[in-house]
Amino acid sequence: METILTPNWSCSEPNMASARRKNDNGICAMHECDNKLSTPPSYGFLGVKICDECRKPIDKEMVDYINEIDRHIIERLTRYLENEND
Repeated sequence: METILTPNWSCSEPNMASARRKNDNGICAMHECDNKLSTPPSYGFLGVKICDECRKPIDKEMVDYINEIDRHIIERLTRYLENEND
């Protein structure tokens, strides 16, 4: 039988139990953030609800990540097409 490893959330920040408690009270799940959730709320990693302010750096990271992937794909396609023409 295959073993599925799951992280120990009790040692991580934000702690999943406290993050869910904060969400139940309409508060952002991020550590040391007490902002109210917007309507509709933003979602962070692992499905916890976060405020729009905490979401901004995550959005920027995702845009940077997607741009890097795009650059990599274009570079590979360019090399492929150059080799096809030789």
